[in-house]
Amino acid sequence: MIDLPFDLSWLDGASTAVVLFFVGLAGVVLRKNMMITVIATGIMSTAIILAFVTMGSSPDHLAPMTATDVASAADPVPQALMITSVVIGVAVKAVCLVLILGLYRQHKTLDWDEARAIREAEGEDTAAAPLTWRERLDVVRAAFRPADGTAPPGP
Repeated sequence: MIDLPFDLSWLDGASTAVVLFFVGLAGVVLRKNMMITVIATGIMSTAIILAFVTMGSSPDHLAPMTATDVASAADPVPQALMITSVVIGVAVKAVCLVLILGLYRQHKTLDWDEARAIREAEGEDTAAAPLTWRERLDVVRAAFRPADGTAPPGP
C-alpha cells in the first residue's frame, strides 16, 4: 500500500459524490464557456450516479449473479436505473454538443454572454414561434455541414 502525505480516510462514495457535484456546480456557475458548461453538467450527473450507486450498495451483499441466496444478493434496481441514466445523459450531451457546434459555426463564439448579445443585436425574438419539423431538420443539417460549405454525404 502507498503511504500518502495526507489523510484520505474521509473519502468514501458519498463524500466523493458531494465533492464532484460541487466541482460541477462551480463549473456551471463560474464559467461562461458553453463546452465547459456541458462538461460540468456531465460531472454533476456522474456525482449523482455515484451517490445513488453508493447508497444502493453494501459490502455485505454480493452481486446478484454470484449470490447463493436472496438475502445475500445486492439490489440490482439502483444499478439498472443508473445505467439507464448514463445512456440518457450521453444522448443529451450529444444533442447539446451538436447545438453548440451549430451556434459556433453561425456566430463564432462559445461564450454565453456574447451569444446572447449577438442574438439581441440581430433582433431575434426570444419568444419566437416554434419551428416546424422541416425547419428543425434544416438546423440539424446545417450543424453537420462541413466548414467548407459543401453538402454532407448522404441521400
